[in-house]
Amino acid sequence: MLAPTEKEAALYQNMAVVALFAFAYSLLAGRLERTPINGPLVYLGFGVLAGPVVLGLVELHIGVEAILVLAELTLAIVLFNDASKADLGTLRRAVQIPRRMLLVGLPLAWLDRGKARDPE
Repeated sequence: MLAPTEKEAALYQNMAVVALFAFAYSLLAGRLERTPINGPLVYLGFGVLAGPVVLGLVELHIGVEAILVLAELTLAIVLFNDASKADLGTLRRAVQIPRRMLLVGLPLAWLDRGKARDPE
């Protein structure tokens, strides 16, 4: 069997550290629900601690485009998670705010996103 290259070994180490943290977080998630600290904040704190600036456990060498895709995927997951917990009764009573956000804010965000991808 071939020994992993240095790049593969670093990838395996990163995956192991993240998997161990995800397992540890799953054990503590129930207790954290009773505190003002939410999951994304815990993951952000872990990322700062495990990243190259503090402990150096996880080190990624990725480009700007990959970071943009990762940020968009993360935002989609967080928004979907929050939307799944929405109170539909409150939403029905205050329908003007989400309607305005979808009919005005979303197209403006798309226009802005197009300008960010195609700088002149």
